[in-house]
Amino acid sequence: HGPTVVLVHGLGSRIQHWLPVARLLARDHRVVLVELPGHGLSEMPEPFSLARATRALDEALAAESRGPVVLVGHSVGGLVAANEALEHPERVRALVLVETALRPQVEGQECDAMLAALDRDYQGVLRNAYTAFGRDSAQGARLYAEVAQMDPAMVKPWIQLALTLDISLRMRHLIPPLLAVLAERSWPKDEP
Repeated sequence: HGPTVVLVHGLGSRIQHWLPVARLLARDHRVVLVELPGHGLSEMPEPFSLARATRALDEALAAESRGPVVLVGHSVGGLVAANEALEHPERVRALVLVETALRPQVEGQECDAMLAALDRDYQGVLRNAYTAFGRDSAQGARLYAEVAQMDPAMVKPWIQLALTLDISLRMRHLIPPLLAVLAERSWPKDEP
């Protein structure tokens, strides 16, 4: 009951990771958990693109709610949620982005090297990234173990998207209010 909150997980994650938050919100909100394309039972669109991932989210929102929702996205789930809010502001009451980069965090030669490494040493790229995402080494190892079990044909396009897509300048056209949630270790206080 109450306003609808839609939770979108990040790459290599599952909707079950949102359950502790969903249980708290469900006290006075209607909570909807949405899978990213290629995760769980959700089909991976071919060819893959942000537009197609956004279309899948938009279809889920249309099916789950008649009015605008509070849309919460984590990591690349936040990238899709942000694009949904830009493309369909009538469906989004407010947008919450958790640890979401709206532009690539590496550029130029570093980005090219990561893209090349993705083909040359896929597991190494995953291990380095996901162990660093954890708040400690144990959580990082668990995150890596989960994503390492996923089909590389599904994971690689998402990583390529995160390394190459920049929607940051479009955000000035965002209509719904935005709350960005970032940990200090990913965005230090002294970083502009």
